[in-house]
Amino acid sequence: QEVIWQRFKAASDAIYAKQKVYRANLAEQYEDNLKKKDELIAQLKAFADFTGDRIDDWTKKSKEVLKLKEDWKKIGFVSKEKAKSTNKDFWGHFKTFFNNKKKFFKQLDEEREVNFKLKEEFCVKAEALAESEDLDRGIKEVISLQKDWKKIGPAPFKKSNQIFERFKKACDAVFDRKRGIQIEADKAFEANYTFRAELVKTLDAAEPGKFDIA
Repeated sequence: QEVIWQRFKAASDAIYAKQKVYRANLAEQYEDNLKKKDELIAQLKAFADFTGDRIDDWTKKSKEVLKLKEDWKKIGFVSKEKAKSTNKDFWGHFKTFFNNKKKFFKQLDEEREVNFKLKEEFCVKAEALAESEDLDRGIKEVISLQKDWKKIGPAPFKKSNQIFERFKKACDAVFDRKRGIQIEADKAFEANYTFRAELVKTLDAAEPGKFDIA
């Protein structure tokens, strides 16, 4: 009985020894994983505080945040005591970043819509000037509108080209009217010059005393 007992105890002790080594290794691995996750959490926290004002910056930061997410997935488990808090910290910062990004684009959309409405008003003014009787004043006002147009921020992407083409067409109409009037004036001047030249030529060729000019 003693022999059997010792044999059983030796087998049990061997199992417990292996289990102890396994748990020690697992604890060490958990601790190593925790350090890696804490490093990622620290990096991600900086992104959660990010407040950019350019689309390119948000796009770049988004790619970096998603890269951290992929790195996070590659890290193994941590102890049960730490798992909940580390997950909460990481995904909390992750959500904060993308919530801030969502707010940025929402505000951007609102600002671009305001810009669009303002550009619509410019179009209406330019279109009215195209029908103005005081063309010189209209040209000055169109030039002023063009300068102010450049100060307005971008309109929504889908409407940007459409509103620009409308404004350009209205401005071109004003300048085209001016060019048309100038062309007609040049033609009249040319016709008048030709008439005078022919008259002078006729007078030069006439016999003395033929034309009695008082």
